[in-house]
Amino acid sequence: MTRRETMRRVRAQAQLVQRLCARMKEYAADGIRSPGLDGMPRARGCAPSGVMLRYEKREAMREVIEKESAVLREYEQAARREMDLMRPELYAFCAVYYLAGMRMEEVMEAIDRSERQCARYRKEIESA
Repeated sequence: MTRRETMRRVRAQAQLVQRLCARMKEYAADGIRSPGLDGMPRARGCAPSGVMLRYEKREAMREVIEKESAVLREYEQAARREMDLMRPELYAFCAVYYLAGMRMEEVMEAIDRSERQCARYRKEIESA
């Protein structure tokens, strides 16, 4: 796999995990701890369908995040092997743009470089 493919793959995975974590925060905001702890009476020992559905969605989302985070760690290891051969300024750019999945505006602020310089870094990394 080329450096370009490796870096793009890790960036896409990092952004996916970030989006999933943001969705998980929405589920956490519901305040559902466990279907049995919401204080509602149970018919035949079952949780109400709405509470149970939200609880199951949250648990499923947690499992997906764990799985995707494991994939991200594998991709990061491959990307870091590629990054070990880079100049320090390219390494810093890769760490925030590809591994952290930040937007270009955030990257420019984080590494204190112009938009033009960041575009050069990206072009250099993806052309190799």
